[in-house]
Amino acid sequence: MKKGVLISGDNSSLGVRNELIIVDSENILSITIPGSEVTLPPVNVIANGDFSNDYESWTYSPEKNWPLLFNEIYGAAVYWRQINKDGRLSQTFTVRDDYFLKEAVLKFRWRVLTGCFGRVTVTIDDIEVYDGSGFSGDDVEISIDTSILTPGSHTITFNVYTGRQFCTLLIDDVKLFLTYTYMEGGVNNVILYGIMIEVDFDLTNPRIYNYTCRLSAKANQSLILEVYVFDENSNVWTLDNKLLAEKDKWFGLALNVPKVRLYAESQTPFKLEFDYLYVETVELNPTGFTLFLKNTGSSTLEVIACWLKNETMSAVRYEVDRIILPGEEIGIDIPIVLSRGSTYEVRVITKNNVFKFQFTP
Repeated sequence: MKKGVLISGDNSSLGVRNELIIVDSENILSITIPGSEVTLPPVNVIANGDFSNDYESWTYSPEKNWPLLFNEIYGAAVYWRQINKDGRLSQTFTVRDDYFLKEAVLKFRWRVLTGCFGRVTVTIDDIEVYDGSGFSGDDVEISIDTSILTPGSHTITFNVYTGRQFCTLLIDDVKLFLTYTYMEGGVNNVILYGIMIEVDFDLTNPRIYNYTCRLSAKANQSLILEVYVFDENSNVWTLDNKLLAEKDKWFGLALNVPKVRLYAESQTPFKLEFDYLYVETVELNPTGFTLFLKNTGSSTLEVIACWLKNETMSAVRYEVDRIILPGEEIGIDIPIVLSRGSTYEVRVITKNNVFKFQFTP
């Protein structure tokens, strides 16, 4: 998100001091033509996965629950619950950045001895990829979502739990095979540029129940601008409007929700300029509200009292004792601060009738 100073005042202030927000487009899509995909043999990126060199390349905790003597006896990583803490066994590995990662497969086996219950979960950078439990163990072979394996360093962690003290759980033959591909003979051609801008107005004041926002913008080439609004209830962005922005002409955007995304794309680089932000809010009175009563009948109306309540407030009575002539309207000041989104019920008691209605500010 680019930041700048928006000029206040009327539309004639546009560009007066060149105080604009200017956003340049970025390449969002490219293709490779021609070319063929070459797949490299899978490579295991886990060192000492058979634990033949004790715990070399691994970190573990708590140390007392991973005795080296047991490691030498069983030829595996051995968790022996001496103290009441779950075990962690971790190793850092690297994903290459010069090839495309096509596939990742994790293999290992775990066993529980002495009839205990055991559970093993595996995480990569705190993202869980395996969860197994039982009284025997399992030979595991699972595919890993490559989207979590971005180029660079990652940490794989085995989290171990046994049902009671002095239980033994073994982990062995850990392998993580990564399969890379690359394009041979390809040519990169940039074909699409785009801009995505998010406008977020901090309208969290609970007294605000309506607002209007307008933003002036200009593009240096004609393009289609899409306006997306954020639905707080479903937590998704939906397309709200689509408009044609003409080259080098200022146009106005009506933004009537607090979170908006603007999206535009083109086959050539472009930029958008923004200026003159107008925000108008309607707020609830912080000291109370006025209830207006109008006599639409043909005879006088004697109003005795009115009641007010909502879903959290008990009914409150206000004495009126007023005569309203035909066609006359009176205002009654109610010293209660309304809450946005709350439904209120009003009852007006006259000499002969009770009138009831609801409203939600």
